[in-house]
Amino acid sequence: YADEFEGKLATFLIFTLAAQGFLLVSDFDRVEDLSRRILQSAVKQRDPYFQSVALNLITTVFINKGEFKKAQKMLNAAIIPTEETGLAADRASLLNNSAKLELARGDFERSIRLLRQIHKLVSKNPRAKAVSATNIAELCLLLERYEEAKEMLDVALRLEEEMELNLIQPYLLSAWIAIERDNFELAEASIKLCKQKLEEVGEIRVKPNIYYFEGLLFKKKGMIDEAIHSFEISNKAASDLDNIEFLIKAQFELAELHLDRFNDTNELNDYSSVLSYLNNLTYLSEEQFIPRLLCDIQILKGLLLIHGNKQDKAIEAISEANELAKKFNYPKVQREAQTLLKEIDKDKKIEKFASILEDKGFQQTNRMSETLKKYQGFKFVKAPKVVGSKLYGIALVDADSAVMKYRFTTKHEYQTEASLVPMLVAAINIFSQSVLEEDLVLSEVTQQGRDLLIDMIGEYIIIAITEKITFNLKNQFEKYVGTLKKFIPKIEPLGSKASHQEVLDRITNVYFLQEGILQERTKEQKVDLESSLKELGDVIEQVEVDLRALLERADIATESEIIEQVDKELKRIDNLIR
Repeated sequence: YADEFEGKLATFLIFTLAAQGFLLVSDFDRVEDLSRRILQSAVKQRDPYFQSVALNLITTVFINKGEFKKAQKMLNAAIIPTEETGLAADRASLLNNSAKLELARGDFERSIRLLRQIHKLVSKNPRAKAVSATNIAELCLLLERYEEAKEMLDVALRLEEEMELNLIQPYLLSAWIAIERDNFELAEASIKLCKQKLEEVGEIRVKPNIYYFEGLLFKKKGMIDEAIHSFEISNKAASDLDNIEFLIKAQFELAELHLDRFNDTNELNDYSSVLSYLNNLTYLSEEQFIPRLLCDIQILKGLLLIHGNKQDKAIEAISEANELAKKFNYPKVQREAQTLLKEIDKDKKIEKFASILEDKGFQQTNRMSETLKKYQGFKFVKAPKVVGSKLYGIALVDADSAVMKYRFTTKHEYQTEASLVPMLVAAINIFSQSVLEEDLVLSEVTQQGRDLLIDMIGEYIIIAITEKITFNLKNQFEKYVGTLKKFIPKIEPLGSKASHQEVLDRITNVYFLQEGILQERTKEQKVDLESSLKELGDVIEQVEVDLRALLERADIATESEIIEQVDKELKRIDNLIR
């Protein structure tokens, strides 16, 4: 075989392994490049197996990028070589991509039908059978078909216990069913088991899921503080992992719980938290282009701002929802927005605003709950987009004297302007404690192409000037402020020593690169990622050498020896990726 293929089989295998590895770290450009190289060679050699592999990989890339028309085209092209191979695994891969594509289009029913076909095809593979059963169960749960979900979960759990597959998702979904049926004891046991498996297996990708369902359990039991804590852990883990689905779900839950608590206590901190989470969801829906979510959020923000007697901002948010609904053809949202705007226009007195809220049931959070329920069934298939933003500068200003105590600028500060000072002074002049509680963005003083993030640290106002506010940038800014709160008391009075500037610069550089682009990972994490990718490259090179040696002695090696060696090499790659 080595003479016949001239080493091409090893090349196919290596490129395929590398593409699968880069797929797991979301490097879609590398995956597409490698897959097209596989496809080109496979077409030349009339190899249907690797044609099918390459086309399925390219399909996966387009689904993750949200380019569904291109994905469908690749999927259609993969049908012929997949049928030629006659392999159940190839057909299962094709059906799996079809199911993902239907899921991305919002057709859960068709996706379930395709997943059931996969379940039959992989009946002799315990892990694949358990995973497919779990996937079917999840979609059935989202459609509130609990009996079907339980039937598939029983299959997955039986295989998990018999074969020790170390799967977590079946137990999580069991907890979900138990929560829906008020079986709190079973839900607690399932979540506890998931946490144990998380420690044993190290599958951190399910951490947002585990703590989200724990939050749901606490919420159902009326333990609001504990629920908020669990949802906060889920939210942070989802943010770290770029898990958009659970970012949206966790933040909706947090917004509703803080709103419930605000209606009971009228604490401004809870009101501020609700608005903060709604702002986060606004950024997320804009960045990931989820127009319906953006419409819903603008309506909720409008109602919340009315409740805070911010009529002008409320009108602005509801008008935005109206325009978006018109643009993307959401007639129900458009009617609701127009009705609210008409009522507001009739009488702008505060009492009238309050009555509108009462009529809408907002004080009982009905509108929030209705929207929340819709997004509990939200399934985000595309990979998150990386949306960057230029940082122009940061300033720490004494709140009483308006004296600038620290300033950090980047190369993105406009050269044609003498300074950012006029913008900072304008922000300080309109800044107050009430503004801080209600707004994170001071749009009144922004110039074209610039936005402001603002917060307070003791007696200091901190302002970041940026090209535009993105979810990642806002998240990074909040972490930055949290770090400054720990360090500033240690260097008081601020600015009294030359070293203070250096200390603050170092802290700033941890969160923002010098050239002003958001640093999405800390430097240590970035180094770890780069070294891991280098190690992956080294292992791939060694695997290629081993496989070439194996092919050279293929005429004398037994079939079991070849399978054992290939399996060993695959495990090396799999372990490193994990």
